[in-house]
Amino acid sequence: MSEGRQFKRESDANLLLTTLNLIREFAPDAIVCENVEGIIDAKDSVLSQFRHKLEDQGYAFDAKVVSAARFGVAQRRRRTIALALGAQHG
Repeated sequence: MSEGRQFKRESDANLLLTTLNLIREFAPDAIVCENVEGIIDAKDSVLSQFRHKLEDQGYAFDAKVVSAARFGVAQRRRRTIALALGAQHG
């Protein structure tokens, strides 16, 4: 993997985890995020870390890989869609 691509992946991972500070501060009722299909696969992935941190804050969390085209996206690629609901909604 090229240096530039590795930096981008690390930056993307940091971006997802950085949103935890905003979530803690604003305590939204619901959180929706999307990312590449492969983010869901690894057991110790950034998505797994994100899930555990949200669950520690009282959110119910689930993520699935879906075909983006089924939702009106003009591309035939699969994406990971994650949804977290606060305790008052879970």
